[in-house]
Amino acid sequence: MDGQTDPLLVADAFLVHSLDLIAQIATILDYHDDAQNFTSDAMACRQQFRNEYVSRNGRLSSDYQTPYALAIVFDLLQDHEQISYADEGLATIIRRNNFRIGTGFAGTPFLCEALVRTGHYQVAYATLLCEDCPSWLYPITMGATSMWGRWDSMLPDGQISPGEMTSFNHYCFGSIVSFLHGRLAGLQCAEPGWKKISIAPRPGGGITSAQVKQSTLMG
Repeated sequence: MDGQTDPLLVADAFLVHSLDLIAQIATILDYHDDAQNFTSDAMACRQQFRNEYVSRNGRLSSDYQTPYALAIVFDLLQDHEQISYADEGLATIIRRNNFRIGTGFAGTPFLCEALVRTGHYQVAYATLLCEDCPSWLYPITMGATSMWGRWDSMLPDGQISPGEMTSFNHYCFGSIVSFLHGRLAGLQCAEPGWKKISIAPRPGGGITSAQVKQSTLMG
């Protein structure tokens, strides 16, 4: 509720993403009329998003990490100029923040993925390995063995954060495991049910080895 990002921008971004997903589902299930309707709605909402939140050169009206991450991953930008600006814009914001995370529940699952999609692998790994709060490794420097519900559930002096939603075991920021699994170790599903897999590890940030295991019906 105290986030910097315009909440309506976030809601509208997820509306487009949800319409894209349901259109894909309808296509797979051979509901052709529904697929056509949802695709049309997604196109209309995507254009409305651009009209409302994206400048001609690609600058977002809410100039923070989450809007750029969502716009990149959800394919909300219109042309090469906008995409190029957003790509560099996200990396620049993160560098200026000394690679500390500036996203909450809505943006964190997409932050590193947006960076690697735009070729900023080293920025992604610098963010992954940052130890200053807020970051994924800050809790580890404080002795954590699970992901916290707040970046600062424990303060640097060892005191428990007095704010709301203080938790020492919560799923959301653990979404980084998707990046570790699919990008660092490079194991991704290439066909439904893992009938085919893609193996394309892309280590960085001084990481020299990693292991990943995926159990599927295929083995």
